[in-house]
Formats: sequence, C-alpha cells, structure tokens
Amino acid sequence: MRILVVEDERVLAGLVADGLRRHAMAVDVCHDGAAALERLAATEYDVLVLDR
Repeated sequence: MRILVVEDERVLAGLVADGLRRHAMAVDVCHDGAAALERLAATEYDVLVLDR
C-alpha cells in the first residue's frame, strides 16, 4: 500500500511515516500543499493522510 503523508511539522511527519513503515507500508512525506499536489500528479496513492 502506498501512502502520502502531508504534515508541516517535520517531527510529527517522521513519527507517522515511521509507524506506517513498521507495518510494511510504502510512505512518502510532503511538508506543504504545493509539494503534495506535485506528488499526487506524479504518483498513484492508496491513502492520503492530511494535517488540518
């Protein structure tokens, strides 16, 4: 499963990504909406985790 995590707080993004990777998930991380839109245009994801 491929997951995109969008979180501006780098420490929190790393913790979320590490936890997902421990469960054999493929995880990409973006720290802002513009970068997330670029990733979404280039890669197909199964799940998108967004910060509020």
